[in-house]
Amino acid sequence: VEFHPWINQSKLHKWMNDHQIPLTAYTPLGQGKLINDRKLEEMAVTYLRTPAQIVLRWMMQKDDILAIPKSSNPQRLAENINVFDFELSSEDMEVIDAWKLENQRRVSAQEGAKWD
Repeated sequence: VEFHPWINQSKLHKWMNDHQIPLTAYTPLGQGKLINDRKLEEMAVTYLRTPAQIVLRWMMQKDDILAIPKSSNPQRLAENINVFDFELSSEDMEVIDAWKLENQRRVSAQEGAKWD
């Protein structure tokens, strides 16, 4: 399902966790739009990482989320996998969690899903 910091999928994520179903995050970087977000860029500077690495790490620190970022750029592919040697603080996790209130879908769903 579409899952990134800008969309509120908390109901679906909770339901999937309750039923022990991992959520596969499609377009985890908001089709590349997230990597230009000023707030995310500031956080990336703090951790000496890229904005994409911050988002992917945020997902890894959540329960049962599998991210499938897409890139054909070898440098970005290497960056996307290099997220296992740091952790976001609980405060930064909460900051990113709050972005879901913007609830911006990046992928148009044909006729929308029933949970939308």
